[in-house]
Amino acid sequence: MKTTESHWPDTVFVPGAVPASWLSYVADRQLPRDAILEQAGLTQEFASSFSAGITMEKLRRLLDAIYRHGGDDLMGFDVGWRMPPTSFGSLGSALLASPDVGSALALLERYWGLVVRGVKLNLVSEDELCVLTFFAEDYLTGPMRDLTLDSIVFALFRGASLLVPGVGRDTQVWLDHPPPRGEHEAFEMIGTLRFDMPLVQCRFPAALLKTPLPLASATGYRQAVRQCENEARLLKRDQDVSARVQQALGYQAGGYPTLDVIADRFGMTARTLRRKLHAEGTAYSSLVEKIRLRDAIKLLDEPGLDIARIAELLGYSDAANFTRAFRKQASMTPSAYRATHR
Repeated sequence: MKTTESHWPDTVFVPGAVPASWLSYVADRQLPRDAILEQAGLTQEFASSFSAGITMEKLRRLLDAIYRHGGDDLMGFDVGWRMPPTSFGSLGSALLASPDVGSALALLERYWGLVVRGVKLNLVSEDELCVLTFFAEDYLTGPMRDLTLDSIVFALFRGASLLVPGVGRDTQVWLDHPPPRGEHEAFEMIGTLRFDMPLVQCRFPAALLKTPLPLASATGYRQAVRQCENEARLLKRDQDVSARVQQALGYQAGGYPTLDVIADRFGMTARTLRRKLHAEGTAYSSLVEKIRLRDAIKLLDEPGLDIARIAELLGYSDAANFTRAFRKQASMTPSAYRATHR
């Protein structure tokens, strides 16, 4: 895995628990902490224990420095695996105190922005299948993107396996990058782990949503949720416009809503919405394409739908245009995905 030059936003802050977890990895691997912090330009932040968090761009520099000083392809998995639910602050407390898995996932999606930056979470639950999809922002590219997604997905899987023993047996984890060099202990706990997939997803039976959690507490749950609400207000979550847009997107009879329609729904002009999305490192067209890919995967999983019909449902002029767009996003054709997934 080669490092690449990219720049992440210097106006988006990451909670202090995130860089602290990466530095814990540095300590456990006995990597040169001071040299890493100096290379990343973070000696001042370390003096305050990252209590105020750091910007996304500084996190990129930290990850890059760690990788250059001895990281490997398993680094993201390792960091995520060592992050307990308590690493997520008040949201972690709310998840632990939730009455069941479904309630915990609903909270996770609602307050995701309190603990994670650069990756959006989308939850879709149907009669038999529950799917968590992770969408990386456009500025996340190359190896740093993979390390970030690996750590987030495995942190969630670690928390789930602690609360619901054996959950891994029925879980599929999809990652959209090639297999790493080496094996991680967690790989054997996952029912199905697949690399080079079109999306980053966790899939499990919807029946698990009703599973009660061992640390459920009505009082603790209410208190933790109130704290999450307070933190959300302090963070002015309306600034996280891309997450709101992504939640509002979905295929309708007339196709996906336009930028003007979403802007009007949010009470702002299209120009203002475009500017806010740009400040968060993304664009409306990019968000639509990510959701369209998610919906394409969902429809391709239905064996009774042919590709021409799926193209029509997704608003493409013909199957050829759908195939080209899908291959650009997923690095495989719709037919190849169907053959591989089956």
